[in-house]
Amino acid sequence: MANARMLMGARVTGRLGEGRTMEITRPGKPPWRTVLPAELDQEGATPDLVDYVTAKYLVELPTESIRLGWETIYGLIRTTLMEADETPTDLAA
Repeated sequence: MANARMLMGARVTGRLGEGRTMEITRPGKPPWRTVLPAELDQEGATPDLVDYVTAKYLVELPTESIRLGWETIYGLIRTTLMEADETPTDLAA
C-alpha cells in the first residue's frame, strides 16, 4: 500500500439545504466541480442525487469515465455525499 497511487479525491463544500458543491480531483488534471441542485439536495445522499452527479460526470468527462468505470465514479460520489451528510460543519470554510 505504501506505493499505491491516488486516482481520485472528492469533497463536498457548503451545508445541506443551503447550497453545496462537489469537487472531484485527479492527479495532473484540473478539478471537476458541480453545484448540487437544490431540489435534489434536500435530504442528503439520495439515489436521485447520486445518479444526477454521476451522470453529469460521465457526460462531462467521458474519457475519464471510460477509463475508471461508472461503478468507481458512482461509489466515490455516493461515499463522499454520505460522509458529507454525517459531518455537521463545512470543513472547507
